[in-house]
Amino acid sequence: MSQLEEHLGKRDIDTLVGSGSIDHVAFEATDYEQFCSHLTAHSIAYTAREVTQMSLKQLFITDPNGITVELNFRPANVDAAGRARS
Repeated sequence: MSQLEEHLGKRDIDTLVGSGSIDHVAFEATDYEQFCSHLTAHSIAYTAREVTQMSLKQLFITDPNGITVELNFRPANVDAAGRARS
């Protein structure tokens, strides 16, 4: 498995859409449960993923142009590298 597949999950290359210029954008976000509830309430499809070794929860949403939006949720006491903040 490539690092990209490990990060984004395995994808069928024949089903990818968009210009090819941008695959995805990523943002730090807060309140994972609220985000999930909001997306569900508005019938917005998403994929949830957890990276336990980094204390990270992720949501992946595809925008109308086929670009994946990655939302990263970390506990307040964990930095972007997955290390405990002092």
